[in-house]
Amino acid sequence: MQAVVCGDIGCYTLSTLPPLSAMDTCLCMGASISIAEGIKLAHPELFVVAALGDSTFVHAGIPPLVDVVYNKTPIVVLVLDNGTTAMTGGQDHPATGRTLMGEETHRLDLAQLARTVGVPLVETISAYEPKKIREALEKARKLSEPAFFLIQGPCQLKKPRGTVRRFRVREDRCRGCFVCLSAGCPALAKNEKTVVIVPERCNACGLCRELCPFAAIEEEKV
Repeated sequence: MQAVVCGDIGCYTLSTLPPLSAMDTCLCMGASISIAEGIKLAHPELFVVAALGDSTFVHAGIPPLVDVVYNKTPIVVLVLDNGTTAMTGGQDHPATGRTLMGEETHRLDLAQLARTVGVPLVETISAYEPKKIREALEKARKLSEPAFFLIQGPCQLKKPRGTVRRFRVREDRCRGCFVCLSAGCPALAKNEKTVVIVPERCNACGLCRELCPFAAIEEEKV
């Protein structure tokens, strides 16, 4: 799927680099939506996506989203919601339901916020369901108004260690297509004609299994 991806300031900015190479612009905090709208207005033929994190969206992404709705600009806004401000140390923010002192507080519902400002298509999708994300993008591509997708998954740096889940690559099924490597996961490595999973690097998220077109990656039974 060809798209212009306007990024923002956050850990996902690393997706600019190989093997992902998935970000075309990055200026400043909150600029992803504004730049995406400008590109779409200048080049209506392009499919344009704005990608930013949950904390960045709360901090500086809401006003430009209102502008996008107001102008009926058909872009896609992806809010990558990992439930924390990961890049600067894992602080809470208004959409986590906790204050910086660790107290419970009112939680800002980002999907409901998008509906409230008038986004016609709003969906919440797991970050570990790439097929559903792809289907949502294809649907949004045909729209004449904006879409908002909340992509949710925990920050891997905050997951508790010592998980009992383990994944392995079945060499008899692996075709060496290396599609799984497109995830940019440090736990995946080439091994001559196949792929191997480095156990000490694996957080057992299962994304590689979802990406594999030949069902060559499976969870080990323990």
